[in-house]
Amino acid sequence: MKIYEFEQHFYPFRLMACVGTDAIRGFFELDCEPLEANCPAMTACRVTKNGQDNVVLFRFRDVKAIRIINIVHECGHLGIDVFEYIDQPVCSESSESFCYLIGWAGCCCEWLKAHLSGEEEDGDYAGRLVYDTELSSDFK
Repeated sequence: MKIYEFEQHFYPFRLMACVGTDAIRGFFELDCEPLEANCPAMTACRVTKNGQDNVVLFRFRDVKAIRIINIVHECGHLGIDVFEYIDQPVCSESSESFCYLIGWAGCCCEWLKAHLSGEEEDGDYAGRLVYDTELSSDFK
């Protein structure tokens, strides 16, 4: 399993994404069970009191699962988790910031799908590989 990180400098969290069904143990202190058979995607969130190393991890079952219905669903979780953390209500006054955040995250998911499908484009939404289980097995 390869985990990619996407850079942003506005909110106190790190967005990461991967494709695979395996359990994840100890990666940024996230413990994720294997994806269930009927689960195409999920979001795991870890926050810290000081805001350092907050992580939101999108997990997709396979590349086919990176589709609009799952992307929008998982980005909604990310937006709510982040806005709850920064104590900002999701309402009409904050809707523009909320929508930019989840739109950016959706573009990161699109990049991941293109990258894993061999159609990679560099750009503002390109991720960088931060972990590869083929090279190390630290967190299984």
